[in-house]
Amino acid sequence: MEAVLREHPEFKLLGKTKFVQTLSQHGVPRDEARRYHEARELGQMYAPKKRKGELQITAPPFSFQIDVFELTRYKKSNAGVYRCFLAVDILSRKAFAYPLKDGRMSTVLGVYEQFMIDVGEPVNSVAGDAFFDNKAFRTFNETLMVAVYTDVAKDDHITAQGNKLGIVDRATRTLKRYIEKWMLEHDTTKWTSFLPKVLDLYNGTPHSTHPGDTSPDEVFADIDYMRALYKG
Repeated sequence: MEAVLREHPEFKLLGKTKFVQTLSQHGVPRDEARRYHEARELGQMYAPKKRKGELQITAPPFSFQIDVFELTRYKKSNAGVYRCFLAVDILSRKAFAYPLKDGRMSTVLGVYEQFMIDVGEPVNSVAGDAFFDNKAFRTFNETLMVAVYTDVAKDDHITAQGNKLGIVDRATRTLKRYIEKWMLEHDTTKWTSFLPKVLDLYNGTPHSTHPGDTSPDEVFADIDYMRALYKG
């Protein structure tokens, strides 16, 4: 097991169930992996269970929820950077994240353009809060024929009975937990340097909304499967 963890230190960030499952796929007995995780006392990360009557959010392939989240506690150790642009594909739950040197829309548009390139497919739509109800942002998307939805108030971020931006909010919470666990494991608060590794872990881990052991990366790479998800 130690050899597996040396090769894949990011596995240590996983919650108990996914840790045991992932290690078993690499030849480690489940009991051994379970004892190891419990001994480390890193806590557990469970995917939020759906409440009765909760809204099921769906959209055509390559439709994203977007947001800017903050890690203000670690501003000093990251050269003043504490904001991060996050986009999550609604069907696959694949996430794209980019540190922001400041909160200006011109800076956001710079990483947003890179996001469009990284997606590798024409983006259908993006949905965010009032911050994205911006002339420059809308103009940029109109040029690319990307629909922009910003009719979301701050109060719509995480509500009791379903919500409009729940997907990106939940992804934010999960990424922050991964980031904090990485900090504990590696004794560093420079999250901007290891964000790509945490993002790979998030996208490569089976997601509770997908059947079996399917990860966001796997679903995102299968356009036929995403179309089937959309058609229900």
